[in-house]
Amino acid sequence: MAILPYASAGICSIASACDFSERPKVVLGEFEFPTMGHAWLAQQGRGPQVEFVRAGGEAIPFSSYERSIDRHTRITAVTHVCFNNGHWSPVREIVNKAHGEGAWVLMDDYQDCGTRPANVRSLEVDFYVTGSLKYLLGPPGLAVSRSKRRRDSRSAGRDPLQGG
Repeated sequence: MAILPYASAGICSIASACDFSERPKVVLGEFEFPTMGHAWLAQQGRGPQVEFVRAGGEAIPFSSYERSIDRHTRITAVTHVCFNNGHWSPVREIVNKAHGEGAWVLMDDYQDCGTRPANVRSLEVDFYVTGSLKYLLGPPGLAVSRSKRRRDSRSAGRDPLQGG
């Protein structure tokens, strides 16, 4: 668990620590908060191929993620709830597909944290980022990042370029 000044710092730390040499693909939906895309696109000089999963109207169906996540995917970044229209992402299905392909999942919960009970461990995401400003009614400048402990060969392979 890391305490951060803002959620994007957590996302950027995770992105900067990923090794893309064997798995160059990063999958994220087009409903992500803009800084999620910015963080991954900024890494392109190190080799990742960023693929945006397109929405079908006001939702991104799981089938769209299912087509994009494959054995080349290093990480799938997903928002729990879209900042723009309130769409709930099919997180459980995305996690199952990504883990089945050997990929990680980063969940941005900033737009949902505090609106309903949540059990981050039960979702089995590998990385979790949220902030206190919205529905936790906290102050600006306070966010958290959580990562599962790794005991396998899928470790990121790099030290983060920044941290909180």
